[in-house]
Amino acid sequence: MGDWDDEDESDFVAKQVKVDWDDEEDNAVPDSWDAEPPKDSVTSKPAAPAKLSLSERLKLKEEQKRKEKEEKLRREEKLRLSQPVTELQREKLAEEAELGLLKDTFGPSTVQSNDKETIDSCCPKTKEDFNHLHSLLAAKITTIQKSPHFTAFAESLIRDLVIEMEVDALRTVNTVINALINEKQKLVKSKTKKKTKGKLLVERENDYQYGVDDDALPDEYDDFM
Repeated sequence: MGDWDDEDESDFVAKQVKVDWDDEEDNAVPDSWDAEPPKDSVTSKPAAPAKLSLSERLKLKEEQKRKEKEEKLRREEKLRLSQPVTELQREKLAEEAELGLLKDTFGPSTVQSNDKETIDSCCPKTKEDFNHLHSLLAAKITTIQKSPHFTAFAESLIRDLVIEMEVDALRTVNTVINALINEKQKLVKSKTKKKTKGKLLVERENDYQYGVDDDALPDEYDDFM
């Protein structure tokens, strides 16, 4: 009975010593007093990209379309400049420019200027307002008078302007047009007279010179006789 007690006590002491050594290893004192205890390395996951709102996605898509359109226009302009322009292409470009000018003049205006009144924004009510509109229209239309298509344009425009007018008003307009025609005819005649007068003066001077020579001939003939 005594031997079993001794063996049990020896086993208990051995186990106790082993436990103490294990605790010392776990609670080991660092070599330096100011050394920081090791930190467990924590692997941080990359943050997920923030999701764009609907308005931001639409704005980004519009910006991309705008850049693509600008790039396309840039390529077309570069190609156009690199190729020679034919006479037909020049006429087509001129017609497109005239059409664009007419649209700017009579079409709806998308951009309104606060400091300068446009034709579309002008709403005449008084005589002064109509005079102002007349100035705006005349300033626009006179810029295309040199075009070969201007005569047909003027005819159709005048027809559309007077089609709803009363007979008396049409007669007044007709009187103004006839007076303008007469003034134009007088101007043409005066230019023609100036040219004819200059030609007659030259012919008279030549005749006068020939007449002097003819008068001198009889004297010489008499002297010879």
